Amino acid sequence: MTQAVGVRPGSVTAAQVIIRVLAVLGALGAAATLVFGILGLVSGATVAANYAGTESSGLGTAFGGLIGMFSGVLIFSGLVSAAFVALWFWIASALGRASKGARITATVLCGLDIAWGLLMVVLAASEREAVVVLPALVLLAIPGTLIFLLWGSENARRFFDAVAVPMPGAYYAPAPMSPPVGFVAPQEQDAVTTRFTVPPSCRTCRSGLQPGWTHCGRCGAPVQPGRPVGA
Repeated sequence: MTQAVGVRPGSVTAAQVIIRVLAVLGALGAAATLVFGILGLVSGATVAANYAGTESSGLGTAFGGLIGMFSGVLIFSGLVSAAFVALWFWIASALGRASKGARITATVLCGLDIAWGLLMVVLAASEREAVVVLPALVLLAIPGTLIFLLWGSENARRFFDAVAVPMPGAYYAPAPMSPPVGFVAPQEQDAVTTRFTVPPSCRTCRSGLQPGWTHCGRCGAPVQPGRPVGA
């Protein structure tokens, strides 16, 4: 069965669901990273303040600064993760509107994840560490699945390319036929507006007048000439 343009195929819906689930998980991770970073900044400042004015003030300041630097890295990482989470949420929403830009952006990000997964597989194989193999396989499986859902289905390609596909049993009105060569369409005639003259009547007694009368036959008032309609 073919897919009509404007009807979102199941493969695109499945890709949206996967992206939204991953985005929610990423949002939770970004929030946790930001919280730990903020707590770290507070802890570093507290440590430096506690050691201030003592013999170990230099050590306390250095230790507090180290904690603050590590916390700053966590906060920066959380902000970057939040930006990517927002990007993935936009991609999931735009895919439902057949956005080619969202499709290409998702493909580029998935390609980067696949490259990182391949690097992890190579490192795991060289060091013979099975612990690294599972995350590497996940990094390969998820983006590979998304690329297949967005590009591997014929219905998905038609959905993003906006190619009209007739549905079985659907009726489409035939396109209007062009006139034969040399045929000149008849010109519409200008509408002729006929102006009628108002039947004369006496302005004094409102009785009817006969053509040619100069005075009213009833009251004797002089007859005014008739006027056209709209004059």
